[in-house]
Amino acid sequence: MYYAHPSSGERFYLCTLLSGAISFEDLCTVNGGDPLPTFHQACLARGLLEDDNEWRQCLQEASHMASGHQLRNLFVTILWDCSSSDPLALWLEFRVHICDDLQHALHSRNIVCDPTEDQVFDYGLYLIDCILGGSNKFLRDYHTMPLPQNYWAAAVGNRLIAKQRSYDIDEQAQLAVQHIPTLNPGQHSAFDAICDAVTTQSGKTFFLHGPGGTGKTYVYNTLCHSLHGQGKIVLCVASSGIASLLLIGGRTSHSTLKIPIEIHESSTCAIPRNSDLAELICVTDLVI
Repeated sequence: MYYAHPSSGERFYLCTLLSGAISFEDLCTVNGGDPLPTFHQACLARGLLEDDNEWRQCLQEASHMASGHQLRNLFVTILWDCSSSDPLALWLEFRVHICDDLQHALHSRNIVCDPTEDQVFDYGLYLIDCILGGSNKFLRDYHTMPLPQNYWAAAVGNRLIAKQRSYDIDEQAQLAVQHIPTLNPGQHSAFDAICDAVTTQSGKTFFLHGPGGTGKTYVYNTLCHSLHGQGKIVLCVASSGIASLLLIGGRTSHSTLKIPIEIHESSTCAIPRNSDLAELICVTDLVI
């Protein structure tokens, strides 16, 4: 018999049931009752699957101390790596905790003024689907899990782009006016060359070279102020977390651009073509 991985859904549950079967209806009939609608439910009814007590306890403990955002990522980890036998039961039991920050988020971001509980849970499913999408998996791959019913993508838009444009344009323009005159000739030359490349969309790459203390980071942040003041998007990344803290909105290049930790000649960045991150990179004006 061909091997079916637990993540393959109904195919796995069908293989689990096949021993001694005489018909498809017999596979889904337990103790002489009515046939169950799915092979998964038949496996559960026959006690052929391990219970989810370990993952239930994990979510229970995390719900006392973790934020909704952290719980959503933990739930995705359980879906992705732990082969939960009944993810729907876990979702129904812990969705209040998994979505405990979303009523405020929907209201504060003017997505829904007075969200109902069903809307909060539906938005939570949308966010879980987005997290799964970063690894090319989706809720539809887990047959028992409900799917979001509202088209949240239209209401929310690209959350990564929205985050990059969450600055105050007037404030950034004013900061640029204050910083640009303080650049020395060498810094000003680099600033002008990079700004010209952004304006003309020439796609040039620059390497700003100088010993520590010569103001390279000051140039980077001045570029951020200036381009933000024009409504442009600047991605600031660095190879280490400490270095990224020195940049405006900085993050590590590995987390932002999905660069693998171990790199070899055939390595690629795990960015799905239709993801929010891919769209963000397409509209980015400058990467520092």
